[in-house]
Amino acid sequence: MKIKLKDMALRVPHLSFGFVFAMPEGLIVDVWALPEQEAAMDVLARALVELAVWAKASSELLGKKPSMLLLEGEMGLCGYVLDERRFLMLGFSPAAPLGLMRHYTLCVVEDIHREEALLFQESPIETLFVSLLEQTGDAQTALQRLALRSGLPLESLSRPHGLDAQQLARLRAAVQALLAQGNTP
Repeated sequence: MKIKLKDMALRVPHLSFGFVFAMPEGLIVDVWALPEQEAAMDVLARALVELAVWAKASSELLGKKPSMLLLEGEMGLCGYVLDERRFLMLGFSPAAPLGLMRHYTLCVVEDIHREEALLFQESPIETLFVSLLEQTGDAQTALQRLALRSGLPLESLSRPHGLDAQQLARLRAAVQALLAQGNTP
């Protein structure tokens, strides 16, 4: 699902850039940067992906569930594990106080979770299915995963207007579960 990091980032003081990575692959899901930072985003993204993957792996090695990674000092980075498949990394200006970095990182995380909850509650099944297609990249794979998860026949998914209310509820729950799961098979 596409997170609108740009909309959220504009409300955060001292923010220079933000990334959301898909884990463990380190694929960039969303990016936002101040105009003066845009030129360096490719190099920075690669370095931050490695840092995010390392932080998650080291937390798991220690038997801890990772949540927030804070790199203090001049780096001004705040990272947060959104869920098992996504990692948020925010970069603040060097003038940003540590408490402000923590506070606004948690505010952005809450905004992301709130936006996703609203999408799941208010979106028609077609919108959720489009999000699933964007995530998998292949319509046939998306339909097969959806059929397996929902327990509905593959043929009925090609005609969702013919489903009753209970089947639509199962379909919606399956799409939500697959979107939350990410791109894992």
